[in-house]
Amino acid sequence: MWESTRSDNNITAKMARAAKYSKTLTKYYTIGVCFMCSLYIIYPYSVTSTAYFHKEFNSSIEYSANVFPFDIPYKINSFFIFVISVTFQQIGAIAVCVIWASCDTLFAQLTCHVNIQFTVIANELKVIINNYRDLNDHRTAETKLTNIVNRYEELFMCCYSIQMFFNPIIFFTIISNGISLCACAYRLNDNVINARWGELPKQTLALLSTSVQTMIYCTFAEALTESSGAVKDGVYNSHWIHCNRKLKKALIIIMIRAQKEFKYTAYSMIDINYNQLTQIFNGAMSYFMLLRNLS
Repeated sequence: MWESTRSDNNITAKMARAAKYSKTLTKYYTIGVCFMCSLYIIYPYSVTSTAYFHKEFNSSIEYSANVFPFDIPYKINSFFIFVISVTFQQIGAIAVCVIWASCDTLFAQLTCHVNIQFTVIANELKVIINNYRDLNDHRTAETKLTNIVNRYEELFMCCYSIQMFFNPIIFFTIISNGISLCACAYRLNDNVINARWGELPKQTLALLSTSVQTMIYCTFAEALTESSGAVKDGVYNSHWIHCNRKLKKALIIIMIRAQKEFKYTAYSMIDINYNQLTQIFNGAMSYFMLLRNLS
């Protein structure tokens, strides 16, 4: 992808900042996921150890703390069974966090670089057209234009490949995060009403993590959709009127092709953009208010 854009002339300061921002975001996002995973992992042992050191004489310890924020369907009466149960949950939590961080950061990096490539092509196209009158050999401009068209098509194929690969991941993430937001908000409200302050950090982390994950997918997908239309704007804002008839026809074809912007969707059923992000939050809060009124 970067073979034809290694020259510093093709990369603007804005593009470099976008790539650096994406790299920094994914780094801190991974650190945040690992930190949250560690908190979930040590939570059962911290609760159990606190109960052990503060228990009264001849009183028993209740092994009710879990890694995940749900109740298990069996009762634990011994420390050995508690360790086995928590260990399996910890293994599951680590696997979830590894997959979580890997998929999210990979999607952010891929879409960011494709986004930059669309902007590079738009800038190159604008430069070629604006410098057309200064070129002695017009065939050079036509050759460069043909190369840009081929790269433009390759980028669209890359977009569809990213979409196809992440379709099941994003579809499951959007659906499950909508349900999780509603459930976490309901349990958070229930813990506040019943003064279970020890559960608040756990529920708050779950609520924030699902919100941030949804925002990452919708934000980078929206940026990719917008950047796919940059080529059309680049042609329109250039000095295309000074080109010859053959080049004008080629530019018209490019603009017609660019009229159909890439629209990121999950299985062509769910649009991944800012509007979808708003709908997810609104839907989750609507169901939360419904559950709150029914309880």
